[in-house]
Amino acid sequence: MNLTTYQYRIKDSTSGKYLTQLGYSVNYTWNYCNQSNTERCGAARAG
Repeated sequence: MNLTTYQYRIKDSTSGKYLTQLGYSVNYTWNYCNQSNTERCGAARAG
């Protein structure tokens, strides 16, 4: 697996707060999708 992380410096305080909020939303969505996928795979294995 190849993982690339980009880091940017945001000087505007308003934009930084907005991007942080968006980051939390993306992380929440990613975790939800990952959890539902894991549960689906577990249910398929159980038969």
